[in-house]
Amino acid sequence: MAGELMKAEMLEQPRAIKRTLLGAKAEVEEAAQLMHDKFIYTTGSGTSYHASLVLQRSLTRIAGTSSVAIPASELEYWIPEDVSGSILVAISQSGESSDIIRAIKAFKSKGGSIIGITNTPRSTLSKLANKTILTRAGEERAVAATKTYTCQLAAAFLLSIEVSKSMGNNLSDLESRLLSLPNDIANEIKIADESSRKIVPILVKRPVGFILGTGPNYPTALEGALKLRETSNLFIQAFAGREFLHGPIQLISRDTPTIVLEPEKMPVITERIVGYGAPLITLGKEADLLVKYEGPEEFYPIPYIIPLQFLALYVSLAKGLNPDKPEKLGKVVR
Repeated sequence: MAGELMKAEMLEQPRAIKRTLLGAKAEVEEAAQLMHDKFIYTTGSGTSYHASLVLQRSLTRIAGTSSVAIPASELEYWIPEDVSGSILVAISQSGESSDIIRAIKAFKSKGGSIIGITNTPRSTLSKLANKTILTRAGEERAVAATKTYTCQLAAAFLLSIEVSKSMGNNLSDLESRLLSLPNDIANEIKIADESSRKIVPILVKRPVGFILGTGPNYPTALEGALKLRETSNLFIQAFAGREFLHGPIQLISRDTPTIVLEPEKMPVITERIVGYGAPLITLGKEADLLVKYEGPEEFYPIPYIIPLQFLALYVSLAKGLNPDKPEKLGKVVR
């Protein structure tokens, strides 16, 4: 049945995140030691690049370290000739994408060290890395990444906390909240499964739209837009909230639905969207796509992606598509 793989993997996320948080602990501790006093690059492609953006922000906000995210396909063109004082955290579900492997080899050739985050043991990434953090998502058969993405984020948050702890900081409360996240996500899944269905008619016959996010949910907007493009053949573009005002808002019309994450942070933007007659869909607390999570803002990218995953699934099915196997996409980009 169309969509059964994607939905099953979405429903498995609380268990997969829990396995990752508990199973990757020792690997994360060892990786954090390698990152001590190093400048950090993060990289990935597609969904994994969005995870690398989340990691960059969490390393900055949780651990207070300097880092930068660069898409894997671009990394070799952006790094300096000598990166011997730096480390690259390379994220890839399969560990086999040609872009991530090329990025790793380029970084190592210039003297840098590698930490890999992957869902695939014995992958090429694992063999090339100095240390590998294995997400415990289990096999993901649907092309659109869901549970592997949230497990990458769980590993990213755990790594950021461990890097901060290695500097002598006490983050026991934050770590405790992270370990309780699987239960929170189980609740968000129930809510999203219901609320997302109500939004489907707004999107299903409108091929162009936007998603806006800010702060921790800017990468969430990027990932949500990618899910809708992959599964539903919708041309949905994501922007950081106020960047939308610098040109793209010219494209707003009654035919361009716009999803705004945490609209309370962007009141001027939501007012202008409504003023131009565009269908406004809010995502957050007391919103159209409801999120009840009350934990630390740094962890928002996990609960806030859940409604967008369900929305992508149900819009795809409403259009008569199979979100498990988009016709032009494969699980690994060679």
